[in-house]
Amino acid sequence: MNRLKINSHLFEILSSSPPVWWNHLVQDEDVAIQIRKDNYIDVYYNGGNIIRKLTFDGKSFNGETHFKYIPLESEGSDYIPFIFGKDSITFGKVNIMKLERFSKKSLKRIKEAIVNYYPTNSEKAIQYRFIKNDPWFIDSEFEYSYKDGRQDKTIRIDLVRLDSILRKIVFVEVKTVGDRRLFNNDIVTQLRDYKNFIIQYKPELEAYYKKLIEVKRNLKILPDCVAKENINNYGILEKPLLLLGDCEQEWIDKNASKIDVKINDYAVGAYYFGKPAYHCDITKKSNRN
Repeated sequence: MNRLKINSHLFEILSSSPPVWWNHLVQDEDVAIQIRKDNYIDVYYNGGNIIRKLTFDGKSFNGETHFKYIPLESEGSDYIPFIFGKDSITFGKVNIMKLERFSKKSLKRIKEAIVNYYPTNSEKAIQYRFIKNDPWFIDSEFEYSYKDGRQDKTIRIDLVRLDSILRKIVFVEVKTVGDRRLFNNDIVTQLRDYKNFIIQYKPELEAYYKKLIEVKRNLKILPDCVAKENINNYGILEKPLLLLGDCEQEWIDKNASKIDVKINDYAVGAYYFGKPAYHCDITKKSNRN
């Protein structure tokens, strides 16, 4: 985690001389921009990468996206003919759409492609909507490889949030009601690993997220409420929070109390939302669900 540098070449060039395409991404309210510990940037929409591993090598920017998100265009017709050869079948002429420095039109086409793979009821889409609807989420898809005793482990935490009431940095796991792990011991193991990891790396995590906030502030990609917040006296909440964003009341009445009992030792609590449109401040007692 100490590899993150506030004055990384990438962060400096984007803050001092941002290219037009970067400004278009920053100005798009649907886009989530995340800083990574190895000094690169991931750009998301609805849980899918618009740009993966954006870097700057001193001369040019580098990054990638999954081929399935690439928007295509045809000439004159929406239908592409097959070309039947003796031993093979190929497609007729099709073009990759010009991105035009991430114009609204090109971003719209990429977003439409991503939604095909992450529909609104998917865990990634629900996770993304939590970020979109609550400005205090500062990170997503946190990943770290470490040793737990003699065992090599990789931790992956869905979301990280600032709780301005507790003045804590909170780690969050997102689940859907269809996740079988909620009903066996896997959810207990997962949250226990998160808790143990957070306790083991508490000072490093606190220092890391304070640097990450500074990088985002310099890049002007923080919501106003977070940009104005003094996080010097924020600490780490040792227990993660479990969020579900696709619950119906009948499901909550049937399952929530059983899940709460299972996770009590390893999570600060669980929030059961009908949709991920609510703020996620930690409260001492339940507020509705």
